Amino acid sequence: MRPNQDVEMVSLDYRDTCIPGVIIRVCSKGKGRSPEVRVSNTYGRFDENDNFSINLMTFEIVGGEVRIKSSELRQVIDWIKQNERQLKAYWQDGATMLTRDFLDSLTKLEHGTTLRTLS
Repeated sequence: MRPNQDVEMVSLDYRDTCIPGVIIRVCSKGKGRSPEVRVSNTYGRFDENDNFSINLMTFEIVGGEVRIKSSELRQVIDWIKQNERQLKAYWQDGATMLTRDFLDSLTKLEHGTTLRTLS
């Protein structure tokens, strides 16, 4: 990372998303970084060497290999769509945003269910 290129990151777990075992990392923008979240393929912790990225504009996988269950991937995408505005705001302004304010703005999936999406 070069100087003057502040990137903030926050890792989210079940307490933030209601998706059991899946860790989602949200980053603020850095030079050349597209709006995306990263999802760990390792349950219970974020693994820098085993994760994939989902673009916040298209909801497509843009990097890495998905190795979580397809039902979990659907839940992750549903959660991203549900929190799209907040995630994009963090991507844009995360370096100046208070982490607690960001976390408090997020909504969780309903326990044990996958939300229906319209896209």
